[in-house]
Amino acid sequence: MGKHLHHLMPCCKDVTMLAEKRLQQEPLTWIQRMGLKFHLLMCVYCRRYVKQIAIIHRQLEKYRETAFAAPDEQVKQQWEVLIATYLKNNAGNL
Repeated sequence: MGKHLHHLMPCCKDVTMLAEKRLQQEPLTWIQRMGLKFHLLMCVYCRRYVKQIAIIHRQLEKYRETAFAAPDEQVKQQWEVLIATYLKNNAGNL
């Protein structure tokens, strides 16, 4: 591959790095964006990889939104009742 053509058509290893950067919303240069697009047009394996990491990224975002959300008031009250009941029933054992 010519010296200048490499910048327009990155290898698969470079494409994985560029795709990860793009998913994390890090800025890519114009050359990087074009190289990524050209490579993805030609390489079925990298297209598949980019789709897979996009799915994983979306699922992790959904998990992060729900996993660390504050519990609603009803759940909080249920836990308070359970803890109070446990402490009352096991006061002599503590």
